[in-house]
Amino acid sequence: GNCGTVHSDSDSIVALTTSMYGSGDHCGQTVSICSTDTGKCTSATVADSCPSCTSSGDLDLSVAAFTALADTSAGVTSITWSFA
Repeated sequence: GNCGTVHSDSDSIVALTTSMYGSGDHCGQTVSICSTDTGKCTSATVADSCPSCTSSGDLDLSVAAFTALADTSAGVTSITWSFA
């Protein structure tokens, strides 16, 4: 990712919107994420930027982070999140 480390699908990581990612100041920070669809919560590490994320509430989740919140067949889940 943009933060300089290659990750696998099993790593619990997220990408921030390009504007929030900025110059990478949030690289390595932990975020707490909860799915408002399933009620499940997890934490993940900022590791990349997401040019296709358009809302400040959007995150692009790794497979590991997503499956902690919802089944991958859902494709998208509504979330709330904050820096931990």
